Amino acid sequence: MKMPVLILGVSLLSVGCGGGSSGGGSTSRLAQVQGNWKIVLSENQAAIIAAKHSVSSPIDPNPTEIAISLNQSNAIVTTSETLYTGNTGCDLNGSWWYATGPYNSGWEYGTYSFAFDSGLVSGNTVTLTLIEAASFQGGQPTAPNGQLKLLGTVQADGSIKGTLTDGCVLDSNGNMSNQTFTATHISTFPPTTWP
Repeated sequence: MKMPVLILGVSLLSVGCGGGSSGGGSTSRLAQVQGNWKIVLSENQAAIIAAKHSVSSPIDPNPTEIAISLNQSNAIVTTSETLYTGNTGCDLNGSWWYATGPYNSGWEYGTYSFAFDSGLVSGNTVTLTLIEAASFQGGQPTAPNGQLKLLGTVQADGSIKGTLTDGCVLDSNGNMSNQTFTATHISTFPPTTWP
């Protein structure tokens, strides 16, 4: 009778991509990530895409940033707010686009760059998946082009640090690139300070 429980626990860890404690169903062991966050990637998507396509427009030198407001119910993480972004870009399936920041009020508003897909907490491990390029503006394609998958650990100072897989910014072999990220709490949403 215990074997199915063990298998279920392993399946949940696989879905969450995490190595944290499964928590045994107790919510007291889950990290609490509800609130407003600024996620800073180790890459500048817009700069990478612009360089690959010899774009002459000036690109903000700061890394790609995402502002997100998270809700949490037990292990499930969601959002009811639009994401705000800066210095985002995508290059996939023969099409490309880039967007630079800062924008009006310092951030780009809407699903121009990212839309929330899913989130999960397992122990101190947080997994977030964002859809990249969920819609476009200015006559650009309106279909999703990739995913940004973030896998992080809640730190003692309350920040989240980890790795990400970027399905829009591909490496020289055409594979999804692997980067790092840091997420910190912000006091207001939408954010007011750029970068």
